[in-house]
This record gives sequence, C-alpha cells and structure tokens, in this order.
Amino acid sequence: MKSIKTKLVLLYVTLVFIVMLVIGVFICTSIKRQESNRVRTDLETYANLVNDQIQQYINKDQFKEDLNEQNFLFGARTDMQLAILTMDGKTLAPDKSVLYKDNVILDAMVGKESFQAWKREIDVTGDQEGRRKVWMSYAKPIFAKGSNSNYIIYLKMDVSMLQESISYTTRTIFISGIIAIIIAVILGSVFANTLTDPIIKLTNTAKEIASGHLNQQIPVFSDDEVGQLTKSFNYMGKNLYQMMSHMIIDKKKIEIILNNMTDGVIAFDSSGRIIHVNIKCKEMLSLDNIDNFNLSEFIDVIGLNAEDYDDLQDIKDYIFSVKNKFLSATFSIYKDHLGNNEGLVAVFQDITKHAKLDNMRKEFVANVSHEIRTPLTIIKTYSETLLDGAMDEKETLKSFLETINSEADRITLLASDLLELSRFDNNQLSMNKEISNLVEILENSIRQNNVMANSKNQHIIKNFNTEEIYTECDPYRIDQVFTNIISNSIKYSPENTNIYINIEESDIDCNIYIRDEGIGIPKDDIDRIFERFYRIDKARSRAMGGTGLGLSIVKEIMDAHDAKIFVESELNVGTTVILKFNKIIV
Repeated sequence: MKSIKTKLVLLYVTLVFIVMLVIGVFICTSIKRQESNRVRTDLETYANLVNDQIQQYINKDQFKEDLNEQNFLFGARTDMQLAILTMDGKTLAPDKSVLYKDNVILDAMVGKESFQAWKREIDVTGDQEGRRKVWMSYAKPIFAKGSNSNYIIYLKMDVSMLQESISYTTRTIFISGIIAIIIAVILGSVFANTLTDPIIKLTNTAKEIASGHLNQQIPVFSDDEVGQLTKSFNYMGKNLYQMMSHMIIDKKKIEIILNNMTDGVIAFDSSGRIIHVNIKCKEMLSLDNIDNFNLSEFIDVIGLNAEDYDDLQDIKDYIFSVKNKFLSATFSIYKDHLGNNEGLVAVFQDITKHAKLDNMRKEFVANVSHEIRTPLTIIKTYSETLLDGAMDEKETLKSFLETINSEADRITLLASDLLELSRFDNNQLSMNKEISNLVEILENSIRQNNVMANSKNQHIIKNFNTEEIYTECDPYRIDQVFTNIISNSIKYSPENTNIYINIEESDIDCNIYIRDEGIGIPKDDIDRIFERFYRIDKARSRAMGGTGLGLSIVKEIMDAHDAKIFVESELNVGTTVILKFNKIIV
C-alpha cells in the first residue's frame, strides 16, 4: 500500500467492483420484481376466471358436493396448482385429502387477498411429488352474495425454471463482473503506469542527483500535469547542475589559491572541528595528524591562552615558535545571519626569515659597533698616553704610533668592506667582466699567499696540470675570492700542515677544490659562515685579524658571476671549499 500504483489500481478496481455490484443487484432485483409481478398478474387473472365459472353453480344445492365433478379446473396449466378452500381452510377441491399450508391461505381466511413469491417447498402433488421446488402462491377470498357459500381460491405456480433463469442471469452478471474486474486491473495497471512511471523516473533521478550525478534529464512524453512536473524537474536539475558546476569550479579555485598561498590557512566549524587546512599550514606547524585535531588541541599546540571563539576574536599577529620557526597568527571569526559563531579561520605567516634578519641586523649593528669601538679605544688610549708625556721616549712613541696606524688601517679596511657590501646590496658595484684564464688567476693568488704559508711552515700543494680554463669574469674580483679562501685556510690551519688545491673540469664547467688541514667548522655553523660578521669563535677570529666580512664578500662576488660556492668540513680534520665556474670554449 506504499505504492501509488497499487493505490490507483485498487481504487480503480474498487470503483468498478462497486459499479458492477450495484448494477448487478439492480438488474437481478428488477428481474425478480418484474417476474413476480407478471406471475401475480397471471395468478390473479386465472383466479378470476375460475371464480367466474364457480359463480354459475354457486346457488345450487348440490354445489359443495358436486364441486369436484364440475369441469372448473380443466383449463389449469401444468405448472399451476388450484385449490378451492373453505373459509376455515378446509379443502373442497380438487382433492379433499390434501391439506394446504400456506401463509397466503391464512391471510385469505381473514378476508385478505395475499400473494407470496419465491417460496421453496416440497411438491406434494403431481408427477414430481417430493421434489423441492420454488413457488409463487396466491389466495383470494370470495364472498358470495345472498349465500353463505363463501370460499377461497388458492393458486400457486411452479417458478423453478424461472428461478433457474434468474440464477443463470445472476451467474452471468457475476462472471461478467469478475471479467470486468480483471479487465479493470489490467487497464488500471496500464493507466497507473502512465502516472507512476514518470513519478518513478523522477524518484530514481532525484536519488541519482542526491548521490552526486547532477547531469540527469528525464524524457517528457505528455503535456499533462505529470509532463509539466517532469519539465520543471528537468529545468531544476539543469540549473542545479550548472550551479553545482560553478560552485565546484569556485571551490577548486579557492583550494588552488589556498594551497598555493605562502601563508598557512586553517578553518574550524562551530563545533571546533577542522574543515580545511592547506599544505603550507601543515608545513609551518610540522604536524602530520593535524586533520584530526579539534580547536582546543590546536590552541594547546600553538601555546595560546584561550578557551573558545570569544577569546580568539580579538587576537591579531600572535607570534609563537615551532621547531626553530617563528610564526605569526591572526584569527577571524565568521558568523551567521543571526550573529551566532559559525566558525574560525586562522592565517599563519612564517616570519622566521624576518626574525632572523632582525636578529642579524641587531647583531650586525652590535658587531660593527664593536669592531669600530675596539680600534678607536686603542687609538684614543695610546693617543692620551702620548699626550700625557710618553712622546719623550722614542721607542714608546714609535711603538704607539705603529699600533695607532695599524688600528687605523683596521678601521679603514672595515669601512672599505662595509662600503663594498653596501654597493653589492644596492647593485652599485660594477664588474669589469672579460674572458679570463681561471688557472692563471689561481696561480697568481697562490704566489701571493706563499709568503704567509711559509711563515707558518705550511705548503700549498697543487694537484692539477691544467694550464687554461676560460670563463667570463672580473679577474680582480675572482682573485679576491681565491686570496680570501686560501688566506683563511692558512690562517685557520696549524703550522706544518698542507693546503691542497685541485681542479676538476667537464665540457661546461669546472670545480676548484681548496682543502686545508685546519680546525674545521662545526656542522651547525656551516650554513651561517657567509653571514656578515658571523664568527664561529669570536675571540680566536679577532685575534687572527680580519673584519668578519670576507666570506660575505666572497659569496656576493660568486653570485654576481653566476658561480657557486660550497663548503664541506669536519671539526679538527679540515675544511674543503668548492668553487664552481661556467666554462667558455675559446
């Protein structure tokens, strides 16, 4: 009964059944009534005929004795039975021994004409005595004028054949009704299908749309209400498909934008569950299982003192650190049309580089101040000492003046290096590039540093036989690079050690290896040795001289030549500097 089709068929069949039942009952009742009236008319007519014959003899003295001998009943039909009864119900004719019992006789005995139809009883006379038949009976009291000879004419007719005919008609109507119901079921099913098939298709299509298959269309076969509904459904599905397509495209655009942002983004719903987190956010927070976090767990991870959305809505640029990274977080709460909190969006920025630059700036200023203050302090101290009377001693005067001159040179060198780095930063330092022989420049730098190496009983060993490797460069600047690297190897290596220089080349580039047997560089410091004023051991570095800007200048020069510099080192074993240049075939 949950199916509309079943309901329609059942309704249709019920209507047909009721109509057939009403019509059948009406027809059968009408036939029985019509036949009853016809039989009653026949019985009344026959009773009147019999009475007319009796009236001719009613005044004779011998009437009662001779009634059976008269020819009153010769005209009786075989399907009828006739009896003349006294007013007290006794039989006068034709057979006095037969006692008739009938309700119509009782009515006639009290002077009332009576008729009874469709009575079933056993035949007590005739050839078929003892057989159950269907009868219609009629009794009419006769009151003779001027005589006491009153009597009753009693007639009954065998209507068994008529009953069978009516029963046959009833059976025919019943069978016709069954056939009509069967036809109604078939036609009802066909009719219901015309209504339910489009509805079923609509239902199935709606399920397909609900499962995500939005591009669905249903054929329209009619212009009735169902057809109009189907057209409307198709129109709705088409618009929904287009709308969802635009939404999907917009969503993909937003996802692409979020996933390619340099900022991390994470969003929570009203229950505190994560609904979106981009790749950058995962990288920043270094959390593999962040998708399973809720808002409270997330707040604990970033170390924020907050409990719910209300505590987060005014927080801007919250800075925290995660695994040597500095992050800035800004929280925004989005609300529904009623002003209720619907969720939270947090945007993260990696400010590690800015923090490091800020620290480097502070350290740079501190280092420059220290590097300048130290020689200035020496110069001022020595100058004051001389002014206080030390100038009279020639040896002291000469020593102090040499120290003052050395410290002044140190300040000059520092200023020169700072000016040079400033020019690099502002792209103001021009390079006089030309096609030059790298081997020749390297040999010249080795010769210049041999004096310093010999002073520490060190040897510069060349492990190459190549005489010509050409590249486009500024020879003065490349010589500055070689000199700085070789001088550092000599400076930070103990006495009686060796510095090895090797060259490896291919068709497109060459690598120059400068390896020493010095103190080495810790692994944690290798990435920072090119920073300005960065010193691994500040006390030892200052004692050995230098401004702490040499390697920074080397890195700037190499970058300006599209060349590369790499450092490999092991503490207390030695350091290898690799310089990679592009070759030019001459």
